[in-house]
Amino acid sequence: MDYKTVAEAKDLPGLRLALTIGGPAPWSQAAKSILEVKHIPYIPVAQHAGEANAELVAWTGHRNAPVAVYDNEPARTGWYEILLLAERLAPTPSLLPSAVEDRALMIGLSNELCGEQGFTWQARHIMFDTILKMQGEAFRQSPMVAAYGYSADNAAAAPAKIMPILRALAARLRAQQRTGSRYFIGAQLTALDLYWANMSQVIDPYPPDKNPMPNFFRSMWAPVRESVESAIDPVLIAHRDFIFEQHLSLPLDF
Repeated sequence: MDYKTVAEAKDLPGLRLALTIGGPAPWSQAAKSILEVKHIPYIPVAQHAGEANAELVAWTGHRNAPVAVYDNEPARTGWYEILLLAERLAPTPSLLPSAVEDRALMIGLSNELCGEQGFTWQARHIMFDTILKMQGEAFRQSPMVAAYGYSADNAAAAPAKIMPILRALAARLRAQQRTGSRYFIGAQLTALDLYWANMSQVIDPYPPDKNPMPNFFRSMWAPVRESVESAIDPVLIAHRDFIFEQHLSLPLDF
């Protein structure tokens, strides 16, 4: 991916998207997938995981990624904020169900994946626990540790919070299969399908030919899978593969 620096991108028109460089950060990859499906052009801007990202903060007010900035509008960082921006920029194909009940279900399940204290948030506690064991106490100085509330207790509690989410998603897919649908909601692709396709890499990353991430990421993510193995229904992985095959491009690019 051809990244611009903040200095190069901040005064350009259109959509700029700050993304974590060098690895398949789940929230960044999910935001990219939404724009890919909607064919929305954007300028990728480099954000460096675990660093201060002072120039990005000065421009957007945020250190983390993804951060979406459209023209002179305020920066957007939340998964739902970015989705709504994409829906406005390219209403078709919509990734939000039109029926209120379906839309509410999609937003709720998406929050279980992407939101604070959700699946990937909890997985991050386990990742941080692994990094701490790999790198030693110096890692505690990373701005991410305080920002995301890591502690040994939170890491230990994370699997019990992740597994019910996985089971609920699997139950949803199996119920949909009984209606003849290959998607989480209704009979068409929604943002929830894209969120799962990307977040699932944390527990079942594609091999290097499809996900050429550094081995560090594989070492960091392996304990997440080990801790929730009993809740990984094959239907979840099959769904991820279907979404990539039908709607997204491979290999992953970061």
